[in-house]
Amino acid sequence: MRIHLLEHETEGISINVINWSLKNKHPLSRTYVPEAVTLPGISDFDLLIIAGGPQHIWKNDKLTWLREEKRLVAKAAAANKHIMGICLGAQMLANVLGGSVFASPLAELGWHKIVLTPEGEASPLLDLVPRQFSMFQWHSDHYTLPPGTIRLATNEAAENQAFVSTDGRMLGIQFHPDFDCSTIFNMVKDEDEPWPRGPVVTPRQELVQQTKSAQEPAWLMDRLMINMHKAVTAAV
Repeated sequence: MRIHLLEHETEGISINVINWSLKNKHPLSRTYVPEAVTLPGISDFDLLIIAGGPQHIWKNDKLTWLREEKRLVAKAAAANKHIMGICLGAQMLANVLGGSVFASPLAELGWHKIVLTPEGEASPLLDLVPRQFSMFQWHSDHYTLPPGTIRLATNEAAENQAFVSTDGRMLGIQFHPDFDCSTIFNMVKDEDEPWPRGPVVTPRQELVQQTKSAQEPAWLMDRLMINMHKAVTAAV
């Protein structure tokens, strides 16, 4: 399975995607989209993964690179490619498929509970994922469920925590199984960085302590990648 990762952070922080690909010997290519001269062609990958980032789909659509990236995602969807969108990537995928992206009334930052819907429990892409689990979240935007998709997971802060296209090819997840705890710790420990406020924003020092004792998110990223690999293989 050839994987292409579209990145929006210079650090390349989707470490659990990279580690899974290396461990399981799946070819992985990567593009840092904001500085890319060209984007991959549709024939260059079997699975397209759209990573998270600090950008806002609803706010930054005038950016040329963002428009080009959305065109690529739309072409991949039309070509029956398998796609996984993570956080910003889920928002982009939802938007390309006809959903709206907006500033959420509840910024969500910290380790928060996610609950699968009955459809999520039955979805092959979430096979062996527990009905409830805790995962790291960092987003201030959210999206409406696009036409032709099914809600797979939810919580009180953001109702569309995960969705899948009805043909089972495209998965969007609002949370971050792609980060490892070291990455999260480095992201949140800087006291000089401004910190958002809100009812589902964990205070910085509390989040630092939670991250030190949290289960590594790789368990979920590995499971999602295994399930997506099965879907790609079955479609060949």
